[in-house]
Amino acid sequence: MASRAILLVALASLLVNSVGRADDPKLPGSFFKPEDHLSEWNIVFLGKIIDAGPPQAIFAESMMSFHQIKIEASQVMKGSFDGRSLVNVGVFAGEEIPKAGGTYIFFEAKTIYAPDQENAPDHELVTKLVPATDDNIARVKALIAQVPAK
Repeated sequence: MASRAILLVALASLLVNSVGRADDPKLPGSFFKPEDHLSEWNIVFLGKIIDAGPPQAIFAESMMSFHQIKIEASQVMKGSFDGRSLVNVGVFAGEEIPKAGGTYIFFEAKTIYAPDQENAPDHELVTKLVPATDDNIARVKALIAQVPAK
């Protein structure tokens, strides 16, 4: 019994020490751990959602895609952000839809609309959102500092 309690405490501490907290809402990309996927995101920035709008596409009831979410970016933490005011966000089943007025850390990756097509256009997609708390900002900055530049 004592060993189970120790194991539960250890697992809980891992959840809390990761970016985001166990009690944070389940936001888009909640299953992605930044420490495991940071090199896959081209751009990481702080921003506020001005208008999320309705989902533009629903894929097999497991993912909704929100296109052209209006944002105000306030700080680029990784990569180069071109001053856009619109982003696209993927929301998977069981995750909360981003809310207008919310301030988040956005993790954006370049994807391709149709990988089987030779000249398919690049497409940026925010695949993870984390509440922009002081603790989360400090953790993400520390993670970014540890990842070698490409």
